[in-house]
Amino acid sequence: MALTRLWKDPHLKNRLSLVLAGALALLSLAAAESAPTNGTLRVVWEEGLPPYPSGPAMDIRWASDQSVYLAWVKEGVTETALDGKFTRLRSVIADPMHFMRDFEMLGTSKEFVVASARFHTLVSRPTTGQPGGTVTITKSPISIVQALDVADGRLLLLGNPQWSLSPAPSVAWVGPVTGHPAKDLTPLPLYDAAGPKSPALINCEEIPTGGARFLPDGSFLVVPGFQPGAHLFSATGRLLSTWDTAALGLDALDCAHLSAADHLRFSRTPRARFDFLNQHRVVDAILPLKEGPGLLIRSVKDGKVAWDLKVLQSGERVLSYDVPVAGELPYDRLRGDVRGDRIVLLRAAQWFDKLSPPYRTTRIVVAELPQDAGKGGAQ
Repeated sequence: MALTRLWKDPHLKNRLSLVLAGALALLSLAAAESAPTNGTLRVVWEEGLPPYPSGPAMDIRWASDQSVYLAWVKEGVTETALDGKFTRLRSVIADPMHFMRDFEMLGTSKEFVVASARFHTLVSRPTTGQPGGTVTITKSPISIVQALDVADGRLLLLGNPQWSLSPAPSVAWVGPVTGHPAKDLTPLPLYDAAGPKSPALINCEEIPTGGARFLPDGSFLVVPGFQPGAHLFSATGRLLSTWDTAALGLDALDCAHLSAADHLRFSRTPRARFDFLNQHRVVDAILPLKEGPGLLIRSVKDGKVAWDLKVLQSGERVLSYDVPVAGELPYDRLRGDVRGDRIVLLRAAQWFDKLSPPYRTTRIVVAELPQDAGKGGAQ
């Protein structure tokens, strides 16, 4: 009876839930570290990327065989050459007055470039200009963005494009790239497991912990992070399969049971958010590999930030690779993209203790899977 009364205490219930989540995280971390691997990514090129005076790059996509698109925290989006000098080839989305909010997420396709902050502002433009060289850049209101991607004129969103949370909305959306995502995106059958008004999504809105990515055949993978499961959808939005993320060594953060005080603390200080994040294994990016969707999984080992790559294949087969990139605590995260057999990775601090220079140099790494990738598998 005493235990029942204690569990009905909402403050104690929140503390016990977080303690239990931490214990489960340690168990999944131990299981992940003991799992066999299929090798190590082979680094073919890497170099430090200097920050702009107003801040570093936050996300990356291939633009061509020798250049990448970079989303800068305050400078918009550029196409930059991988020539050893990082020659700036062009401004794709310019924001010289810094009116737009921080660019943290980037999606590109043959048709569109889309960049977004975690809240409020999503910006899109066609990849090619109009007659006369003019380009229309569209700035759209957005509610919560945890991850995004674009392909074939469509936008995939993990989050919520609308400000209204009643009734309980989906946490994943897909639809055409327009200036009205709240009206034009269609909800997917993937709902907040915590119930009405999306408490898990909202409580962890300051801490992106998942990913969403189109795959080469038009299907797409959504990994919420704030609840279990990696969900593969067909190009038409039909759920095809779900992987058990705990079996991959991923944590489903117990965002639904965070207290109001925790939510407020996370909104006020990035250090509090990352102190929480650094206790867990989370997805930093999804790579659309020809071998299958690859999850870049972030963890903290021996005082450093580390990553491994889990490639999801048919059935329950999973390939596991070590990623030879080390990050610094507390803020480093890894973003990436695929072009042919080459993987480009951006290791960058996703927040800062002070919003002024000098900022730490980020790093761009070009890597490949081992030559025998796809042979054998780890369960």
